[in-house]
Amino acid sequence: MERRKNFKKYLWFLISMILLFSLTQMVSAQTSDAVRIISQKSDAKAGRYTIYWQKVKAAEGYEISMYNMANKRLIHQHLTAEKPSYTLSGVKEGQRYRVRIRSYHYKVNPYTDIRKKVYGTYTTTYIGQQPRLKFAWKNQKSAIVTWKALDGASSYTVYLSARRGSGYRKVKTVKTNSVTLKKLGTETTYYAYVVANYKVKKKTYHTPSTYSYPFRLQLTK
Repeated sequence: MERRKNFKKYLWFLISMILLFSLTQMVSAQTSDAVRIISQKSDAKAGRYTIYWQKVKAAEGYEISMYNMANKRLIHQHLTAEKPSYTLSGVKEGQRYRVRIRSYHYKVNPYTDIRKKVYGTYTTTYIGQQPRLKFAWKNQKSAIVTWKALDGASSYTVYLSARRGSGYRKVKTVKTNSVTLKKLGTETTYYAYVVANYKVKKKTYHTPSTYSYPFRLQLTK
């Protein structure tokens, strides 16, 4: 009789430990570190878009999902290895997308020897390709810059420099997809890029400034 009582106590202890371990796994899945995005790179011509993030401690891989903003349809889902970056394909110029990233790792239940994938918290961001620029000449001191409008963009900020790698200054923020650059020199090669700004709920997002476009005033005879 005494042995049966001891066996029941041991059995309840064993069940309690298994339940406690399962609960720990659930809490771990809910409280794992979220992915922190550190940079993004646009390639509108090729339709590619690369996202880089800080490596999550103990992560064995990452899940990245891309959704169309127009119909909220899942376009792309991929599991990556430990590398904290991924290049999305099919990112069309002029469209916005919602992207969700989360880390995962594996835990083994020591009592059942079952290997379970445990996910971290989702990080959500919104992306759009950097606008590609076209130039036309208004006169010998002005140029008109145009680009394809980004769906949902509230404004566009134009930057200009006389050097490719530095010295960019904000020229103007406009709500249309064109701007006139004035007081330009005829002997100077300029570099320009445009950042599209768009708001989702209360947060403002921006397209990357991956590259700049060179142009030079064309003198008319």
